Amino acid sequence: MATITYTSTISGTGVTTITNTIQWTLQEKLEEKIVINSADDPVTINYSRVENVKIISFSSASEFIVELTISGNVVEFKGTYFTFSCDLLGEFISNLSLIRISTDSTTDITSNSNVYGESL
Repeated sequence: MATITYTSTISGTGVTTITNTIQWTLQEKLEEKIVINSADDPVTINYSRVENVKIISFSSASEFIVELTISGNVVEFKGTYFTFSCDLLGEFISNLSLIRISTDSTTDITSNSNVYGESL
């Protein structure tokens, strides 16, 4: 099993810099490249085979939309890079019921979808 280290830093002018680092042993992973465009229905990310989810990450060279359904509420994020650390967000994963990605782009874009689980 591989050891995974994830570090996130928030910094900038007029803000207090915050750095968080977590490390764990990888149990299972889901790494997918998904091609989407605005003519497609949103793509559902099936992460059910990944137990003990630790990190969920999405990235693309082009802007896209990540839609999360959490405790029955839909939350939408629009951008090119998103990472959700389930370790730092407590009960986030137990309340997450659906992940979908889509785009407003009329041309195909590729999104990298990654889910990593911890070995307990």
